[in-house]
Amino acid sequence: MNKQFLSLFVFALFASCASSDKPNPIQVSIDSAIKAKTMEHQAQKAVYNDSVLNALAITKADSIEKELHANTNKKQ
Repeated sequence: MNKQFLSLFVFALFASCASSDKPNPIQVSIDSAIKAKTMEHQAQKAVYNDSVLNALAITKADSIEKELHANTNKKQ
């Protein structure tokens, strides 16, 4: 009985590996949904990162301008 089960298991394993040439439509569907969700998440993160960088650049530019203005007033 064990030999029959083992041979059936090996055959099933071989058959599943041999038939992997064709893409599984369910797996293709899952992969495309994950890819779309990942791309959406990456786009959202890019927008967020750009807004943070712009805010930091504006803050830095404002502090430089304020420092230059303060140094100009001291010289006069």
